[in-house]
Amino acid sequence: MKKRVISGVSCLLFLGLLTGAAFSNMKPSEYYVADEKIVAISPALDTRSVTRATDRFRLLYDTYLAPNDMHPYVAIVPDKSYYLADPKGRGQMDYEALFALTYSQMDYAEPIDLAASLDGDSYYRTDSHWRQECLAPVAECITEATGVSTIAFSEEETDGGINYDTLFAADGFVGSYGEAITLASGWEREKFAAIKPDAVYYLTNDILDQAVVLNYDNDSRSGLYDWEKLAERNPYDFFLSGASALMYIESPAALTDRQLVVFRDSYGSSLIPLLTPYYQEILVVDIRYTMSDRLGERVDFADWAGADALYLYSTTLLNRSISLK
Repeated sequence: MKKRVISGVSCLLFLGLLTGAAFSNMKPSEYYVADEKIVAISPALDTRSVTRATDRFRLLYDTYLAPNDMHPYVAIVPDKSYYLADPKGRGQMDYEALFALTYSQMDYAEPIDLAASLDGDSYYRTDSHWRQECLAPVAECITEATGVSTIAFSEEETDGGINYDTLFAADGFVGSYGEAITLASGWEREKFAAIKPDAVYYLTNDILDQAVVLNYDNDSRSGLYDWEKLAERNPYDFFLSGASALMYIESPAALTDRQLVVFRDSYGSSLIPLLTPYYQEILVVDIRYTMSDRLGERVDFADWAGADALYLYSTTLLNRSISLK
């Protein structure tokens, strides 16, 4: 295995272990129920936050991607409220303005529109995150845009698609929005309490089973799914072992020898495993946990010359980008 790195979250929680860490200051009135799912009322668009994020992304492009002739793309993950509007008609973020602003400030990156690949059922009932068992169309959308799926299916004897087995991981999960159940009172409590806990499923096949993840934050080696995390505080970390500044994934059974660098937030944890059938090597970078301007001290980007590069960020992160370094 080639060592590409030089040096070394929202949560789904077991029922009864509700923390809602990312939304602990929210009140029950700041949630609503739509289509039997708990949704957080989206804040107004913060254009300064979006610009701050795209300034960070520009630094990454100018410093590491452009000098190494990498091919950048940007894909934005819509919040659950994009699909599930508040029945009371309370204010919703201007998502289209957020998309337009991000794309205009990242004119060096080809935009990939994920919106049509998702719907309200793509998200957990009690959490902000999307469900991996619903993400095969998202992976297909991305790999078609980058052209890697065309390469994969022209070089290999396949039926033109990737098939997955959908397997059960755990049930009885209540995510960060579950605090609305415990905090609500009066008539609201009955409405929120009727929401059922989530089950966690995952996708796999022979290619994903062979992938190896090197986590350079804790010098560990694992598969794409971390079963020990299901018993810990943040079971969404089952996917790629959760948040980490730098990971390297080798997929020896991938259908191409292409490389991919992904700059991501927590939504990437469950999607990136579905890119391993297409890319032999994937570098996963989370600049919430490592400084953008010092990334070159940890990664030799010359080893990734000519690779695809994907900026994969949620509307939530873009609209609250203070965590990006």
